[in-house]
Amino acid sequence: MGFRRKFLRVIGIAAAVAFSVGGFSLAYGFPIPNDPGGHQHTLKTLLPEDCGTYLSGAEDTGQQIDPDSYAFSGPSPLGDKAGNSVDLHWVHDVSTDTDFIVWDMGRKVDKVDVFPLIDHPPVPEESLEFTVWASADPNPPFTSPKWNVGNITRIFDHGWNHEWIADDFVSRWRFPHRYQYIAIQWGGPRAMIADGDTEIDAVCVPRIED
Repeated sequence: MGFRRKFLRVIGIAAAVAFSVGGFSLAYGFPIPNDPGGHQHTLKTLLPEDCGTYLSGAEDTGQQIDPDSYAFSGPSPLGDKAGNSVDLHWVHDVSTDTDFIVWDMGRKVDKVDVFPLIDHPPVPEESLEFTVWASADPNPPFTSPKWNVGNITRIFDHGWNHEWIADDFVSRWRFPHRYQYIAIQWGGPRAMIADGDTEIDAVCVPRIED
């Protein structure tokens, strides 16, 4: 847990300076490119949530193996079900193709929480190396014009489990209407970094409103 405490201390000091000159709304915040509405940060962790079902698009799976580092192994013994629940098992999309990772949320929703898995620095960039889209059509955005890009509204800096650093910086995304399908693109217009892949633990519907 030493790395987590040191990292958040550094963010807190740097962001507090920015806050004093009007740079951030919260002392532990950080900017995200192309985030038109801005976002809030919170240090509280998330309660269990109702998660979507992975449909398609992943090339690999894996799981975290050490709470104090970003070490992982793969493939996950859960197979494609690695993307169906918040459990430190993840599905992996890489840059060798043009598809997206797609989830069926089971009902129409206007917001989702995306649970990333961080497999290496830089942090927090690796926790937001993707863009989230929503649609009534399960086909990925490159094959359908009906997808809508989401907007980040909240970052949960400690993720869902205080004991693990690889789950940090869960992001909440909102959409202009309600949609059943969610697609995640590595990189894209809302990403902090685009290094060729992304690892996602789960995509879930918040049980508590902002």
